[in-house]
Amino acid sequence: MNILKEPPTRQQLQFGLSLTGITYLKERQYRRRHIGKGNSYISGKGDIITTTAARIEEKILSPILKNTHKKTGSSPQATGISNERTGIKDTKKIYRIKKSLVKHRLLNLINALPKTQPLHFVTVTFPNTISDEIAYKVFNTWLTRCRKAKLISSYLWIAERQKIGTIHFHIAIPDYFKVWLANRYMQQCLTTQVRKQQLNWNIQAAKRYNGVDLAKIKGTNRVNNFNCRKGKKSLSNYLTKYITKNNTEFNRLAWHNSRDFGVVITKVTCTKAELLSSGMLAELDTTKPFISNYIIFYKWKTSPPNQLKEYLSQLNSTLLAQLHNDNQLKSALQN
Repeated sequence: MNILKEPPTRQQLQFGLSLTGITYLKERQYRRRHIGKGNSYISGKGDIITTTAARIEEKILSPILKNTHKKTGSSPQATGISNERTGIKDTKKIYRIKKSLVKHRLLNLINALPKTQPLHFVTVTFPNTISDEIAYKVFNTWLTRCRKAKLISSYLWIAERQKIGTIHFHIAIPDYFKVWLANRYMQQCLTTQVRKQQLNWNIQAAKRYNGVDLAKIKGTNRVNNFNCRKGKKSLSNYLTKYITKNNTEFNRLAWHNSRDFGVVITKVTCTKAELLSSGMLAELDTTKPFISNYIIFYKWKTSPPNQLKEYLSQLNSTLLAQLHNDNQLKSALQN
């Protein structure tokens, strides 16, 4: 594919094009033509830069360096001095969902998926008696088990708090999903916590647990594939309900994703001349722009322009394929 190169001076890159709309920077400029955060990126010359075989081999085969630094006792962590004695406040970090980033990663991965590959949303609920600490512990154990069993390979999850106060999780999975097997794994995780007396719940109820569920089409019992034509229409409602309106704060991670979700490019920047010549301005909704001291954002009237969707799709498909090749190489070197 023809990857867009950066202009001679980056001062011209003031417009950012994404699948949701166009962002204009009033006083600053974008630093890169392609915006994203992952293990691959696009150089200024338009080359795809990825982890090379040599770097992977060096990382895996190089000897592990031993830590030879002597403990000086200068830090509370090294000496075991309590926060109370040192006067350091023990403040807990607060985690929130990065709504824009999560939304764009999800939209761009869907845009890059083959039409034959499904995308499902899974909800994981817990008994009302579970604490946040045990809920996260059980969820992480369950997710690790699912990944080792190759039931889940790619994912993006977000945490949400129900009205009753119990935490639950929503997961985007771009693959077929055996929900019956996922429930069996969760039954085992919950049963273990009950036996350890970490979870105040009936062990028979834990063995009958059926709280891992696939999102279904409203009014039916059919599983919703969000990567089909009808499913994409309901995707915006799903994103609004579970991501845009999710303002909950957590003491642990509020969201996380696998590497393929993180590698995608979410925005392409351009100059004013490029934007005018593209013809995409006609597809913007200019009636209700979002205006701040630093940016002006216009959303698309209906859907993103086809030329933008196709460009991002081809670009991200290439990055995902390269990530897959790197993972295979890494696995071969480890074996």
